[in-house]
Amino acid sequence: MFAQVQPTLSEAWHNHQMLNRLTKMEADHYRKLDAIQDKELLESLLLLAIKSPQTNTPESAFRYLSGRISPFAAPSVGDDKYSTRSFFTLAIKHYNARAIRAFSHTLSGDAKQTQTNRATLRDDNPLFNMYMGLNGDRLFGDENLAANLVAARDISTTLLSLMPELLTEPTYAKAIDTGDGELLRLLWHRHPPSDPVLRLEAMSAIPETAELTWQILKQPSLLEATDRSGRRVLDFIVRFGNPTAIQALINARAIDWQRFTAPQEKTTPLLLATWRLKYEGDNDTWRLVLKDMLVQKTPLTDEQIARVLTDGLTTEDF
Repeated sequence: MFAQVQPTLSEAWHNHQMLNRLTKMEADHYRKLDAIQDKELLESLLLLAIKSPQTNTPESAFRYLSGRISPFAAPSVGDDKYSTRSFFTLAIKHYNARAIRAFSHTLSGDAKQTQTNRATLRDDNPLFNMYMGLNGDRLFGDENLAANLVAARDISTTLLSLMPELLTEPTYAKAIDTGDGELLRLLWHRHPPSDPVLRLEAMSAIPETAELTWQILKQPSLLEATDRSGRRVLDFIVRFGNPTAIQALINARAIDWQRFTAPQEKTTPLLLATWRLKYEGDNDTWRLVLKDMLVQKTPLTDEQIARVLTDGLTTEDF
């Protein structure tokens, strides 16, 4: 079937044709592919489908191909043959939730190979890597960030239902760095992070406003505590927390802004709120922070005000 594609076609068109036929093939017709003994062709098909999550290749296609090629094998074709990545890790990299759901059968059962596959994921945690990738997407303004977050939630559900041990504290920390409330709500329902600082950050994004406010009122210094990256809790809340959580803390008079605007502070809460305004179009947080700082008559130095007006850029940044 796939051999009918003419070799004179451009590589891009050839790939499009193969993927299009695979996507439209009925599940009970995959046996037509049984005649293909060319391993490189099968690998090419699998790679094309993995790297094109937007084409909606059905799970049944991935399931068929993963029955012919181990998802934990490294590709032997194209540029990927020079990589140590497996088909499984490539599916994680490309946020292909359908592929991961189809591959998940290789993680179920007591077979020796299954245990080997699970050990592989424990050694190189795919969720940790995926959340770290999402942080890069956010940092560099990836236009597919919203779709990638949706897929990441789906992948998280699939893998954690089979391997809950993948939700380690370092993995949780990377998930929190995404600032995605829906993802964190999903993880929280499995279990909250044990680290109290990570717990506060997660609560602000989900949000769990009542518990968050109670914890801060009980111990205001928690806002100055730092997480694994050295970021203060308040900095995370202002930059990534749900506006509802920020409003609740302000209403409870739980934030003394002056504690975070000392003259040596370059990244003030107002600057973080300004970044939300600029990069996410979040007017609410900016207004909440500015209004409460004005109410408290929080002093800012000329340099701090200048950094807000220039989005934090100074001559040192050029």
